Amino acid sequence: MEKIEIPEWQTFLECKLEILYKSPNLLEAFKNLKTNYERVEFVENNLFFSKLVERHLNQLNMDTIIDERKSLDLSETYRKKGNEYYSKKDNQNAFKFYTLSLTYAPQDLGLNKSLYLAYSNRSAVFHDLAMYQNCLNDLNTVKTILNQIQTDKINQKELLDLSNLILKLLNREINCVIKLNQVDNLIKISESDFFKFLKSEIFNTINDTDSKLSNILKITDEIVKNLKQNLNDPICLEENNFQNFISDSVGIEFTDRKGRHCLAKRKIKTGEVLFQEKAYCSILLPDASAKFCDICLKSLYDYQNDSFLYLNIQPCSECTSILYCSENCKSQSQDSQEENDKFHRYECKILKKLLHNLGIGHLAYRILNSTSQKLIDKFSKIQKLGDYESNLMNLNYRIDNYEDNYKQVFYLLTHESSTHVDDLFKYALTSLLLGKHYCMVRNDTSNEYLKLISSLILRHLLQSICNAHAITELKDDSKESKQSFNRNQLRYATAIYPRVSLLNHSCNSNVISTFKENSSVIVVKASRDIENKNEIYNSYGPHYIKMTYSERKESLMEQYHFICDCLECLDQASIFFKSTKTGLRCLECKTDQIWSNNEGKKAELIQIKCKKCKKDLDFGTYVYKFNDLDSFLSEFDAEILDEQSNKSMIVKLEHMIMDYGKYLMINKNLEVDPKLEINGNMRILYLDFSKLIDLLARLYCNAKNMTSCCSLLEKNIKLLDFIYETKANAVNVEIGHELFKLAELQCTIYNFNKAIKNIDRAISIGECVYSKQSAVLKEYYELRKNIQTLLNMD
Repeated sequence: MEKIEIPEWQTFLECKLEILYKSPNLLEAFKNLKTNYERVEFVENNLFFSKLVERHLNQLNMDTIIDERKSLDLSETYRKKGNEYYSKKDNQNAFKFYTLSLTYAPQDLGLNKSLYLAYSNRSAVFHDLAMYQNCLNDLNTVKTILNQIQTDKINQKELLDLSNLILKLLNREINCVIKLNQVDNLIKISESDFFKFLKSEIFNTINDTDSKLSNILKITDEIVKNLKQNLNDPICLEENNFQNFISDSVGIEFTDRKGRHCLAKRKIKTGEVLFQEKAYCSILLPDASAKFCDICLKSLYDYQNDSFLYLNIQPCSECTSILYCSENCKSQSQDSQEENDKFHRYECKILKKLLHNLGIGHLAYRILNSTSQKLIDKFSKIQKLGDYESNLMNLNYRIDNYEDNYKQVFYLLTHESSTHVDDLFKYALTSLLLGKHYCMVRNDTSNEYLKLISSLILRHLLQSICNAHAITELKDDSKESKQSFNRNQLRYATAIYPRVSLLNHSCNSNVISTFKENSSVIVVKASRDIENKNEIYNSYGPHYIKMTYSERKESLMEQYHFICDCLECLDQASIFFKSTKTGLRCLECKTDQIWSNNEGKKAELIQIKCKKCKKDLDFGTYVYKFNDLDSFLSEFDAEILDEQSNKSMIVKLEHMIMDYGKYLMINKNLEVDPKLEINGNMRILYLDFSKLIDLLARLYCNAKNMTSCCSLLEKNIKLLDFIYETKANAVNVEIGHELFKLAELQCTIYNFNKAIKNIDRAISIGECVYSKQSAVLKEYYELRKNIQTLLNMD
């Protein structure tokens, strides 16, 4: 039968939904529905749309994506490539290709040897790297596989090869046990599965096996006698005792205007931990699905070296789309006895074909698959009734147990009444598709159950749109440079945090959120002092310095359906309806006396006037000028410049800085008067100018002109202090990194006194943001230690 190509669901919807615009009565009828149950029932009862969903689901079940399938040929190719690297003592690449080999190895354990050979070979890399516990972990996996091999189908030559391999693995196991001082395990080495394999009847025909085993026992007995230490096995400590946490300083309130929100119950100091919460559930972005553990989000990949980290990485038994950091995480996702843990079992076959194309819809489906059937049955019936208000006041966010955690998710806001009817219709169809798949894998295809489940998915989809959090990590943007010149937040997952979602938005929030490394735990700290009874605000993305008032207003309305009334928005909106000082330089008389002069609605329509020379100016001139700069900065790539190009670009950027400085109140020394009055909308122009300075500093660094580089960065930090108003906002991660970067570079020109002052300030910022175990702070502490050592030598 000819294979049917399945279009992405979103594309599929766009093509088919043309019928909506030809049938306005259909859309109007849908618009008048009040509950998600009614919406799902409406699309299910419509013959055209019901068949559309059914047809797409059938195609998904029939089709197979080649990329997801296991492949013996690919597995063997990767393993042989790993062998080539291993023979050259290139452990990093050998490890990478052995891991790829076991990822693609078919899981039919009785019929092929590719899987146990990949684990065996990878254990050799761990052994060579002196990672003995990791080596033992892989050897234990080999034992599990060998226990399931159909030995009656092995010929004599294969039997001899297997015997030699097991003997080699037994010796490797013994060496690891010795290195780890696991005396008890060494004493009981004859109880090892490897030992038992070789003593079994199947290997009786292999010459010298018994004598080799006897010799092994004799040697291990001698080693045991000579060992002087008797240490316990190393234990892997996991966060099984983790507790979700809301500080006692945080009060949870409810009003009709603000809904649920948080107030300070006392004065909160900068750096205090206010929330610590593990995600109810999370999904990896498609590009990150093979680079982080699908359960605990532990990083599996070394981006700088383009290779896997040295972990006991485990693949899914069925697909090649996701990986796990350990056998424990894999069993949680696929083999757990707890129903709410086995989510990948129900997502595996549609992960690439559907879920990776749904974006936030995947998170909604994961919420369902992470929840027990008992709770789903209970809350799907509440969902049908549509009565939520009576239960809102009964939620206790300080209780941390499974049912209450789901209850907090269930009662998150959906904003369904504000969602555009076209979008709501698409979401209902998507939810029906996912609901049909959910019912199918759980063998309950009754129509009522389908509508209950689909309406619950629709609720979680709408909640995810306005409540999901992006999980990020800090990554250097350069593979080549030893200095961490630029760092960016890499988004790799999306998660639901019902407690943190209590926080309302401000474009100048008073908290900062970070994520514990290798986990889905979010930590929210105060970024400045918060007075008693003041509201605690998070940021939903738009920031008053990085986006103009108009951009923020549009973004918040589109996704969250509200107009922000924070102080910064009220202040920046003033440029549209009253005279206010802008902070721009008059191109005629060179003063800062430019004021807005009318009631514009868009930035391009604002009229500005210089009060000194009385000249009317075109605000569009400034806007278009800096739009060009913004485009230049976003497209520029310093990594691709050769030495001559770098030199030429330095000259160009020096002229650009002089040119753009004419439009802002910045002098020739790149200084700004800290008392300068400036409308918040204009800070974004100053921020672009700061990026231009930083780029020139980077090119100076490339040219080994460290003195000029450091001089520029010092000036830029002062400019950033002005832009971010650090006197009012004590904690700013960007400035912390700039200080760390500057301190590193100052060491190259032996300016240790300045370097230690800068790293101390970076540490004071970092300690307000990160945990002391974080990689960022460890890097800061290490640099300070090195600088202090160099100072002491002087």
